[in-house]
Amino acid sequence: MTAAVFKTSAGAVQYVKVAAVTNLVRTVEELKQKGIWFALADMGGQSLYEADLKGPLGLIIGSEEKGASRLLREKAD
Repeated sequence: MTAAVFKTSAGAVQYVKVAAVTNLVRTVEELKQKGIWFALADMGGQSLYEADLKGPLGLIIGSEEKGASRLLREKAD
């Protein structure tokens, strides 16, 4: 976690659990086996207001220009 990450998050990293991992797709697969569901922020997806976001939830947010990778989009619930 660099100073730029803290600044860009506007303080959110103080309240949200953040982990650095080597392979994000593999980590999502492992966490899903432990009962965590994953929501993906995507312009082509279901509305946030219509989604059931109760329970253990991980949030995947892609880059500004390209979004999340194809593999991550496939792994999201």
